[in-house]
Amino acid sequence: MYTIDIVQQLLLYSHILVFALAMAEVLHEDWRMLWATRLDIRGLESAAQRIKWLLFLLWGTGIPLVGLSLGWDFSALANMPKLMTKIIVASALTLNGVLLHYVAFPVLSGRTRHRRFSAAVASVLGAISTVSWLYAAFVGAARLIAPKMTMDLFLGIYATMLVGGVAVALLFMRQRVERMICAPADLDGENEVAAFKAIEIAMAAVGQAQSRLIAARDSVLSAGAAGFEDEQDGATGARHDRGQVVLVSSASQNSAVPEAAMAG
Repeated sequence: MYTIDIVQQLLLYSHILVFALAMAEVLHEDWRMLWATRLDIRGLESAAQRIKWLLFLLWGTGIPLVGLSLGWDFSALANMPKLMTKIIVASALTLNGVLLHYVAFPVLSGRTRHRRFSAAVASVLGAISTVSWLYAAFVGAARLIAPKMTMDLFLGIYATMLVGGVAVALLFMRQRVERMICAPADLDGENEVAAFKAIEIAMAAVGQAQSRLIAARDSVLSAGAAGFEDEQDGATGARHDRGQVVLVSSASQNSAVPEAAMAG
């Protein structure tokens, strides 16, 4: 008997821990959707995968926990409205998760002409998910009022919250989701690879152009230096020629003076 109590306590602890992780994941994605300017489909799908596995763990810990609590006599659930409500909400979350995966995400990630309808579907399914998780937390914490609650009252509160959540989603979130659908989506993996390749090609072209400019500059500088050296050589040769002419003229003048003296 003591061993069963330990197993039940471990199952309960695991169940609460998994529920807390799933709740944190849902609230985190809802917060991101409130402030996002464009849809991050990959992020949403990744979060949905994590929530899916957490939901499986909830079922995996919840079913044996209920079985051990009832002595595996599930007919007793008819007299336990709180527990039945938990099972109904968990079933709604499971069905809603399937619809999100197979309906909402393909609609949001694909190019569609019916943006308003797509945004409405995604907003409604998102509202059902958020409301169901919040109500599941409420039912789990309703230990004090559970003895006074009936099945109809539990389900009536759940239905009221669903209607309110869907109404808020259609009035406020639908337009936001529609704008995010119209906004350019983030690059997916293939587009990122193509973008990086285009950037590499552009950088290579810029590098080649820069190399050509450097080569042209060096060529111009070399040509200018060669021309300057030629001009220097020409100027030196001209000065040398003028010096020789001066020397010849001086020699001629000096030789003419003695000849004139002798003739006199």
